[in-house]
Amino acid sequence: MKIVLDTCVLIPALVRDILLQVAYQGGYEPVISDAIDMELREHLPLIMQRHKGRRRNLEEKTEKVLKRIYAVFPHNPVNIPEGYLALAEESQSVRDPGDYHVMAAALYSQSDAIVTFNIKDFQEENFPDGVALYSPDSLLLKILRDDPESVKSSVKAIADRSGRYGRAMTYTDCLMVMSKTMPGVAKELLWAGE
Repeated sequence: MKIVLDTCVLIPALVRDILLQVAYQGGYEPVISDAIDMELREHLPLIMQRHKGRRRNLEEKTEKVLKRIYAVFPHNPVNIPEGYLALAEESQSVRDPGDYHVMAAALYSQSDAIVTFNIKDFQEENFPDGVALYSPDSLLLKILRDDPESVKSSVKAIADRSGRYGRAMTYTDCLMVMSKTMPGVAKELLWAGE
């Protein structure tokens, strides 16, 4: 299953990490377009600055994050031919013209879904056949129901490697942070226990 990851789900570090860890463990094939890559290069340093309060080396840190992603998923970023933006606009499945590139990536890569926090910016009833729309929470809940161990082990892997670039977190700490942006899957995993 191929899934386009919108920029907004790749900016929050824990959301990005859990989505990509599940993909790494075989949950799906992530698609990041050249336009999404450009948005990440623009917005990620601003978020890092606001979060960490420092200005030094933000572009360098952004580049490291992207290099790590593309080392694991080397088919990314995907270059989308210009004509696909027009197809996305014609599909009338996108309310926000700033998101045409997300639908264009789904059309060009023949993806099965788009994952975004901006559900309201899309008109799922006009989506092409075979393309679904998920929030990170709803996607992870779907995967959790199909393969509970993949999501659980992904959260454990993130907890195990935490502390290298930020604060160290336990499995439960990860779930508590996840509960802010992905409450459904966090609740399910908390109930299931470690």
